[in-house]
Amino acid sequence: MLNVNVGAGLIIKKIANINNMLHNSFKNDIALGALKMFKPNDLAAMAGYISQYRLSEYLLWDYVNADGYDFKCTREQLLKLNPNLKPYLKDINEVEGKSKAPELVNSKILAILPENKRGKFDFLSVHIISSSDYNDRLSIIPHDVFYNEIIDTKDSGLTLDFNPPTKLIFGNDYGYKHEKTKFTKLFEKWEVKNFNKIISEQQ
Repeated sequence: MLNVNVGAGLIIKKIANINNMLHNSFKNDIALGALKMFKPNDLAAMAGYISQYRLSEYLLWDYVNADGYDFKCTREQLLKLNPNLKPYLKDINEVEGKSKAPELVNSKILAILPENKRGKFDFLSVHIISSSDYNDRLSIIPHDVFYNEIIDTKDSGLTLDFNPPTKLIFGNDYGYKHEKTKFTKLFEKWEVKNFNKIISEQQ
């Protein structure tokens, strides 16, 4: 029995060493320019996997990848992130997870097919991933708010742009302004203000 345990321990240690070698190898390849070989869809998929890992690892969300949503979260887990979510919370909440990695992908439009998701989740989480550090941003938007204020409203798109270009505004508001999209403003309204602190505490 002792030999079996020792053997199993050696196998686990060997697997861990292989994982570390692969991890370091991938890190070196990326640092040397391997990302140039990735297509935009590859980068978007990679960002999605990173988001799934960070949210499940650091926020302890239960990743389930179900039809219409990705995570299950308790009332307490979400309330801790944003007290303004309280009126919308249930005991168990289904969260559709979406992510953007601005440093990797040029597109500012959130990839989601709203009509295919309607009624299938309680909250939409939008995770802005930093590829160079852990300076991420997260917004958790109630389902009905998302559809009422964005999807079912005329001239409201899914563009996220936190640093929009300067535009000349005429009329009563004449001047040069940085006009954010409606979806960007909604993201900021429901943003988790202490997200990076939570991540750093869990690392």
